[in-house]
Amino acid sequence: MAMTDCYHDAILDLSKVPGFDLADKYISRRLGISLFQARSAIQRLKRLGLISVDENLGWTTHCERSLVNFDDTSHSTQALREYQKQLLELSKKSIDEVPV
Repeated sequence: MAMTDCYHDAILDLSKVPGFDLADKYISRRLGISLFQARSAIQRLKRLGLISVDENLGWTTHCERSLVNFDDTSHSTQALREYQKQLLELSKKSIDEVPV
């Protein structure tokens, strides 16, 4: 399974923050991604069984660590490069937009 978009990991990390809401608008706003990206990521994470939603229990994550395994070179190194590029772009953007 290769998910090159870094916001999949970010959604799983965000799910551990008190007050987390699995709503696409909340995730879009918190992560600075489009509604389409948030919706697609939520659907993908649900489809892969990494998150689930129960009417009584609310949402549950089923993944305790990063989705990216940099030690396993049997998967596409291109996917890992894309993931790293996204992280670098987000880092550059945060230098200008996030207060020190």
